[in-house]
Amino acid sequence: MSSETMKTWSYSRWKTYAQCPYKAGQQYVHGVREPSNAAMDRGSANHDMAQKYVEGTISIIPYELAKFEVQFQTVAKRDDVYCELEWGFASNWEPCDYADGWLRMRLDTFYFKSPDALHVTDYKTGRVYDENEKQLSLYALGCFIKFPSIQKIDADLWYLDHGITRASEFTRDDVPDLLDVWNARVAPMLIDTEFVPCPNQYCRNCYHSHTKHGTCIF
Repeated sequence: MSSETMKTWSYSRWKTYAQCPYKAGQQYVHGVREPSNAAMDRGSANHDMAQKYVEGTISIIPYELAKFEVQFQTVAKRDDVYCELEWGFASNWEPCDYADGWLRMRLDTFYFKSPDALHVTDYKTGRVYDENEKQLSLYALGCFIKFPSIQKIDADLWYLDHGITRASEFTRDDVPDLLDVWNARVAPMLIDTEFVPCPNQYCRNCYHSHTKHGTCIF
């Protein structure tokens, strides 16, 4: 039995672990990555188009982003928008280089609404999942840590395929609770050495499933 543990994490790693520890262990500890597929490629392409439009590299809104045309136009007019930033945080939650991060975070878009408030947006392709809103709380926590003067954060998920927005608000008073919540969420993942399979509705499409000729028993 391996004694290896997961040394670094991100929201996507935690989400994978929450779905199935075995899948997370295979992908992030043992290096058995799922090959790229059409859904992954489309998500990456949509993110790339969104970044290019917001930064002004392309001037016509792509069809794939059309359900958020007005929102993208509004954001693209700003001169203080930051796209695809990579942030790292040490295990004490202090900011550090992305490559050295215990936690690694990549923000799709954010901008300052005022000296003490900012807005964060994450793009989603595919189905709407309520659980994705947890990601907003992690990103808000990262922003509060990176920018001590920020008192309020508006955070959105844009489901590009559906024209649906999920919005949350956070204040600096939320930081202690957010730290407690996320430390509790990731603690079991970071000490796990067994990565036991957890059969669920995702098994039928899992690359590691025995039905896909993977090594999982389910």
